[in-house]
Amino acid sequence: MRFARKLMLLAVMAIAAMAMMAGSASAQSVEISQEGGAHCSAVSLVEAHQATGGCYVHATSVGDIVLEAFGEPVASCSNEYDARISEGGQGYIYNQVLDSHIDDCTVEVCKETSGAHIGQPREWAIEVTEGGPTDFELEARFCVDSAILGRVDCHIENVDVIVAGHSASFDLFQNPCENSPWTFVHVTGQYELEAADIEIEHAL
Repeated sequence: MRFARKLMLLAVMAIAAMAMMAGSASAQSVEISQEGGAHCSAVSLVEAHQATGGCYVHATSVGDIVLEAFGEPVASCSNEYDARISEGGQGYIYNQVLDSHIDDCTVEVCKETSGAHIGQPREWAIEVTEGGPTDFELEARFCVDSAILGRVDCHIENVDVIVAGHSASFDLFQNPCENSPWTFVHVTGQYELEAADIEIEHAL
């Protein structure tokens, strides 16, 4: 009986060890640095929803970013913003600008409704992760106030990040909001990263 218990305990320990190894293998991450190898520091928020630290990135939409609800467009806006991102891929988007040339940008960045920074645009949280052996993905939480839908607080995942040397872009093609009650909302568009002297690599 003792021998059988020992065998069972060893089997349980072996299964646990294999599960831990599999979990650590799948939890792959990225390593983001400045051109030349300097590490990106941690990112933190300061007064009036501005980010500091990390590596600086400026992004501009290629054409308009389209917000859809139930398959129908509800807003079409050009968009540019500043962002700061840490070595591990976490960061914030701030100084967001939403604009339109034909008055169909019917959304604006959510603003604080109380506290010391009332009326200030809220930052958007982002994270870059590995999407596979050769690619990367972006995850973001953005908030806009829509003239049609009201406040949309959207958590979006699996945005393809395309890295080419020291430049990068990312594409959205009807990417859905993953969080209720906004799963009927989708986003389509493309961004290019400007003044981004950063390198995105797979962490070892």
